[in-house]
Amino acid sequence: MSHKQSPRDEGSTDVLVTVEDDYKDALPDVSRRLRSAGLTDEDVFEFSGVIAGRVAPEDLNKLRAVEGVAAVEQEPTFRAT
Repeated sequence: MSHKQSPRDEGSTDVLVTVEDDYKDALPDVSRRLRSAGLTDEDVFEFSGVIAGRVAPEDLNKLRAVEGVAAVEQEPTFRAT
C-alpha cells in the first residue's frame, strides 16, 4: 500500500486488519468501529475480510480490541539509509 503522507499522518503506520470469519457479513460495522478507534485511509476487501488503512502507532491496541478483529498487522516500512 502506498499512501502519500500528509503532515497530519506523518507518524502513522500502514496496517492490514483481518476480520474474524463470523464478522465478515458485518464488515461495514467493523469498519465503522475501526475508524472510531483511529483507522484512516481505509480500503475494504470484502471477499477476503481484510481492511487496510493507516493508524498512529499508539492506537494499534485500540484496533486490536475492536469486536470482530482477528488480527492487526503492521506493514513493513523500508527506508534508504
